[in-house]
Parts: sequence; structure tokens; C-alpha cells
Amino acid sequence: MKLGVILVLFILLVIVSRLSSAVEDGSLEDNNLTAQGKTKGFNVYNITVEDTRFALILVSTVISSGFASPPPRAHTIGPDEDYHFEVALNSTGASGAAGVIYEVVNPVYQRAIGRLSVSMGVKLGTPSTTYNYTRYEFFPINFNTGGTYITVRND
Repeated sequence: MKLGVILVLFILLVIVSRLSSAVEDGSLEDNNLTAQGKTKGFNVYNITVEDTRFALILVSTVISSGFASPPPRAHTIGPDEDYHFEVALNSTGASGAAGVIYEVVNPVYQRAIGRLSVSMGVKLGTPSTTYNYTRYEFFPINFNTGGTYITVRND
């Protein structure tokens, strides 16, 4: 009887040790995409000039789902600042999408001059960043996009 109890305890010990090592090395499958590393990084750059009347601040107003956990919080991006996002991808890492909407504010005149909607995504493994800008009033502003970034400029 003692041999049977010892054998059962030994088998339980082996099972527990295998489960704990699987959790440590990440081989235990679950639905947590960020734990599996299935995310893609994107950046929003504000390279407007701070010491002029053309400085701009991006104030987030809407943050969609689709970002990796923990999702981004409400934030502002001042002149010469940037913000990094991680978009959650599907289990194969081939696709995912998220977005954020900003009010574009001129701090000198203390009013919003436009609304910027930024979409970040991966489709068939290829990242892309697109935008839509709604102008409230004329102000010098330009946008450049690449696969994983958007740059806001006032030159």
C-alpha cells in the first residue's frame, strides 16, 4: 500500500513539474496573444515645432479595440513626441487591426483645428498605417505614412 501511495505522489509530482515548465517557457497554449508574442508595433510621431504658433498637440479621443493587452490609455502627443502602440494579431500572426482618433489642437490658439483618424493593421503579414484627416480650419499640416508609422508635420 505504501508503494502505491508513493507511486501516485511521484506521478503527480511529474505532472506538476511539466505544467510549471510549460508555463515558464510559453509552450502552454492559450488565447493570450501578447503572451505568445503575436503583436506588431506601430508609432505616431508628432514632429511639429514646439516654439512656434504652428505647434500641434494630438489628443486621443477614441481608442478602438484590437490593441494588445493592456490597451493604450487616453494620451496626448506633444510637439517632438511620439506614442507607441502594439496591435494584437491573430493566432497565425498574419492579420490584426486597431485604430485611434485624435483631436489636433493648436496650443497657442487653444482650439482644435482638425480630427485625425489613424488605422494600424497587418494583412497577410504586411503592416500598414492609413489615416483620414478632417480639417476644421486651415492650418499648415502634413502627414507621412509608412508600414508601421505616421508622422505629423507642420512644414
